[in-house]
Amino acid sequence: MKTYQKYLLEIGASLLGGLILGIIGLIMGMSIGGTFGFPEFHGLVGYESAGIIFSLVGISLGGLLGLMAIAKVLKEKGSYLWASLLSLFCLLMNLFLYNYNVGIWLILMWIIPAIFAIIGFNYRKMFEKR
Repeated sequence: MKTYQKYLLEIGASLLGGLILGIIGLIMGMSIGGTFGFPEFHGLVGYESAGIIFSLVGISLGGLLGLMAIAKVLKEKGSYLWASLLSLFCLLMNLFLYNYNVGIWLILMWIIPAIFAIIGFNYRKMFEKR
């Protein structure tokens, strides 16, 4: 398989995993926040704040798990440690920079964790001298 095809497959699996777990996290967060209450997050309280936090966690975790699943299918070797660290960095960045009124940033909050996880997983292959 060519390198660009492998990266496109990794990006697709990572984005799909982030989308699925982001939606699941949103529903779970809204259920938990609506039932038990949740502290304030960027001016929102209760099910709204819990839904946002859980969806952001789901997006980052889903991107990482989608990448790991496709790496197992393709039998690729990479750095799971760096992929996990960069996914955690993206989660923290999304939590700190979240703003509901930003527009395009909401789509980037879904795309950036997937791309960072792929860069972390393949950093040795991407930056080695040819």
